[in-house]
Amino acid sequence: MFLILLMLLLTLFFLFFLFHHFFLHANSSKLPPGCFGWFLFISRTLSFISPHVSSSKGQFLEDNIQRYGNIFQSHLFGHPMVVSCDGEFNQFILNNEDRPVVSCYP
Repeated sequence: MFLILLMLLLTLFFLFFLFHHFFLHANSSKLPPGCFGWFLFISRTLSFISPHVSSSKGQFLEDNIQRYGNIFQSHLFGHPMVVSCDGEFNQFILNNEDRPVVSCYP
């Protein structure tokens, strides 16, 4: 009985993983490249908030800009986010008053 229950739970977990990976992430091709890290709540946040000299962008931004470009996605403060270090793109978003994207504040 225990073995059957264990097999059922493992099968449900595997099917949930497949559904989540293939159907819920189908629109991820529209998002910029990036990495969410392993632990969703603290993984990228600690490197983002680490202190740095005010004349630099910080190690977190420099590493991600070098790896993914000026616009990338990450998992900060427990939420998935798109980070932009491109001045023209930031000006476009701020001047259009939320028309092209929906802004969200954590």
